[in-house]
Amino acid sequence: MVIAINARFLTKPAQNATNTFLLQVLQQVMAVNTQHRFLFISDQPLAIPVRLPANAVTVIAGPVCKNRITHLWWQRFTLPRLLKKHKAGVYFSQAETAGLYTPVPQYLLVTDINALAAPEHHPGTGSRIVKQLSLLLQKGAKFITLSENEKKIFLEQDKLSAAKVTVIKPFVSEQFTPLPYDQKKQVKETYTGGCEYFFFSGSLDARNNLLGLLKAFSKFKKRQQSNWKLVIAADSEDKAFMSRLQTYKHKDDVVLLTNIPEPVLAGLTAAAYAFTGPVHYEGISIHPLQAMQCKVPVISSIGCNLYTLAPDAALYADPDNIDDIAQQMMLLYKDENLCRKLSEKAGLFAGSYNNPLAAEQLWQTITE
Repeated sequence: MVIAINARFLTKPAQNATNTFLLQVLQQVMAVNTQHRFLFISDQPLAIPVRLPANAVTVIAGPVCKNRITHLWWQRFTLPRLLKKHKAGVYFSQAETAGLYTPVPQYLLVTDINALAAPEHHPGTGSRIVKQLSLLLQKGAKFITLSENEKKIFLEQDKLSAAKVTVIKPFVSEQFTPLPYDQKKQVKETYTGGCEYFFFSGSLDARNNLLGLLKAFSKFKKRQQSNWKLVIAADSEDKAFMSRLQTYKHKDDVVLLTNIPEPVLAGLTAAAYAFTGPVHYEGISIHPLQAMQCKVPVISSIGCNLYTLAPDAALYADPDNIDDIAQQMMLLYKDENLCRKLSEKAGLFAGSYNNPLAAEQLWQTITE
């Protein structure tokens, strides 16, 4: 069987945690299922160097999807032609690159349904997504999510049955591992002048509540009078956030890094005193999982995916309550015993996620 994979997620130089996870799962799937052929298709050359096995090839076919018109052309004409030419039996893609004009069975990975979960941050977008979901359902497409929270949100949409949604547990790269004291010290000397720091990694999107985190950090600094820093490792730049940061009272205590390589991100995560992610919505929770795998205490949000899965392996705050977020930060600052307990529980929880399990779940789903 030929499994076609939309590889557009590999065309951007800066990879986020979800895309890294997806690539590693697909590599595991291809390594195990050598009797099948895998076809990586894209509208432009891959920016990430990927070493494909002998049973996989890459096919690039335009036009490059620069705007809505070229995207519709690729979706309506290029994609069906490629799938037919290479006799694909299955098409696997992220939901935003689904095919509305092909009879080939589709399995669509949904990595971000923020517009459905938090519509206040995306006015008007939710209705368009629901319309597209309905069209894909008519085509017999099936969906894959990376958390029970996202599946629950999906099932709240009209015409979407539980049989159409499969949950695959995400996992974290092996590069995210605890560091010995001397290596932690070196990371801190490099990025924070040797100071302890709270850490956040992810996008600068409004749903991640970075402005709320900055306000909570201000309260922490005012009450504790410490030299601690806040390190933010962003997937990409955001001019609006950077402009706000320039007027922030404690801007000299904030270290903002963008587009950093995964090994650097892993080191920054492992050397942090605590991961702070009081997000408004977190469907997948890969970034907190990275910290947990490094045995770093985590502050997350009440109601997020981790809150359901690991209520005692992290601290949780109301993302709309600045005092609550600051209180959790001060609690970790003052209580070393609590930090040690959370570190141990976080490591145990993260250990329940692994690559072979995710790869096996994905393969069973697309070959059912």
